[in-house]
Amino acid sequence: MKRGLKEKLQWVNGQDDTTPLAQIGDITLNKSSLHSLTANKLPDNNARYVDCLAIDAGIYINRPPEGEFDIRDGKKIFVESTINVQKLVADIENHTIARSSKIDKSLSIARIIAYLDHDMIFLPLNAGLHWYLAALDAPKREVQILNSAPGVGPTDELDHALEAITAWFQQAEERIKQLPNPTKWPDFNVATWDQKTIKGLPTQKDGSSCGLYLIKYIMLWTRSKLSKTFSKKDIDMYRRQLAHDILNSDRNLLRKNQQPDQTKAIPDDEVSTKKIRRSRTSTSSRTTQ
Repeated sequence: MKRGLKEKLQWVNGQDDTTPLAQIGDITLNKSSLHSLTANKLPDNNARYVDCLAIDAGIYINRPPEGEFDIRDGKKIFVESTINVQKLVADIENHTIARSSKIDKSLSIARIIAYLDHDMIFLPLNAGLHWYLAALDAPKREVQILNSAPGVGPTDELDHALEAITAWFQQAEERIKQLPNPTKWPDFNVATWDQKTIKGLPTQKDGSSCGLYLIKYIMLWTRSKLSKTFSKKDIDMYRRQLAHDILNSDRNLLRKNQQPDQTKAIPDDEVSTKKIRRSRTSTSSRTTQ
């Protein structure tokens, strides 16, 4: 383990449980949120389970800059957060769409309409304690399921998320008619789209790494294949690297806003984010040659 990374993990493990260590958008992470990524020699149980805050932070730091699109295989990708997907599921389970406040309704409709600027919508879903990815491919009218433990899930949460998206599109019907440009989506009834489980993906060998596989699927899925394969060893390394990337991200507001007397709060790192990304790009190029 490189010295900068090791020091960063030791720094996290030495903090108290309540101090905010990272602020990524609306996501605040403390030691407990990062514990499954930074602690040494945790048993293969819930202690190693990556929670939704760390997953959403991992999603957020990999999003393109505002105003730009994540384009893969010529298609625009929109990656939802776990929190928004959980809200979609709850909208159906709790029958809250019809009873939504004007503010909640307006926000939900605006988000659904934003989907229409994209060709694929990635939904991180949770079945009990298991994370997996559902990728909505609008041109194909297809829901692609990427699951690191094929014997676990999906359960009702996938159908409920699709039902909620369909219902919100119905709520947005008048707004959609007023859009200046017609959408390329063939229809909005995503609950009826074909569901396809993707075969041949890297799968987990333990009971606690599903969240890391989920993020890797989100980063690498190109509509028909992974842009780069990965192994269990890569996942074990990424568990540590993710904490480093969150803390060192330019989008970590707590890092940006450090005062002069707090410069030692996060130790200096020999490996910059740019170098890490350059290394990944180089590795990817060698793999595909």
